[in-house]
Amino acid sequence: MGLFDLVFDELSKEIKEAPGWLSLVFVCNLVLLVRVISEKLARLDISREETTIATLVAFVLFFLGDLLDSIFFPRERDGKRFERILKSLMLLLGAFAVFFFLQRVWLWAAGLTLLWILIIPIYNTRKHPFWSALKLWTEKGIPQKEVTETNESDNEMTGFKGLVVQYDRMAKSKDEVGKELHIRRGMYRVSMALARKSESYTMSIWIPNEAAKFIRSAVFPSLAAGVWLLVGGRNYGAALLILASPALLMLSCSLKGLHIRRLYDLGLEIMKNNAKYSSFKPRLGVRLFLFGDDIVDHASGSSLAER
Repeated sequence: MGLFDLVFDELSKEIKEAPGWLSLVFVCNLVLLVRVISEKLARLDISREETTIATLVAFVLFFLGDLLDSIFFPRERDGKRFERILKSLMLLLGAFAVFFFLQRVWLWAAGLTLLWILIIPIYNTRKHPFWSALKLWTEKGIPQKEVTETNESDNEMTGFKGLVVQYDRMAKSKDEVGKELHIRRGMYRVSMALARKSESYTMSIWIPNEAAKFIRSAVFPSLAAGVWLLVGGRNYGAALLILASPALLMLSCSLKGLHIRRLYDLGLEIMKNNAKYSSFKPRLGVRLFLFGDDIVDHASGSSLAER
């Protein structure tokens, strides 16, 4: 799949999962009611396009939050981290290009659009040694501490476990689901498919995930506002906002961890207690997961656990 397809697949996915960014669009439009901001926009002669600008800002913040999630949230190394980061960066470039186009800053608009277009054919030749080396670096992430005893899942994780409150409980739920499914990777995907197919995906699982998306979008604005206050000599307010940035990041990671743990627990309950769930030993290297008469997902290759 080419980069163009990957980027628009990511965009369509986020549009379908609207609440995470719709709430951000709403808040960004509310901010326009603040007198200082509305007066600044009027001086720049862009007040007529303030709703469009607020929406673009919301998209930029949302995809910056996605970028933070790809880098910091601990997850299994699935070989797609590089693509996730690149997709977020491409969506950011596109949003900035549209913004400068609306502001008639033609040089920046043309430059970012040209950069966006040039990256696509370069990425599509991703077998080039440069891309391979860059992808390897992003997949490895920041090395974890060496310990005397490690298990396989520890060696296949990226991100920072310390950002997730009760990470061990989430990891335990994940291991239990993996044992029940007889797979090493893809537990989240299969659990989500089962939850939705069984119509058991409740608000208690959904809300923490959407809240995490909203909160991580506030990390960069909090940091930027803190730096702005610091430059203006308002040290106490600056310190509060700058310190709020890592706190917001940790809160968003913990909320996402809560969402994942609850989803795993629900998936495990469906597998053990719902008679409609079934799975069979792998045939031709593929294990199928069924709910009723429907195939909800599958696992193959290295995702399968050794039996």
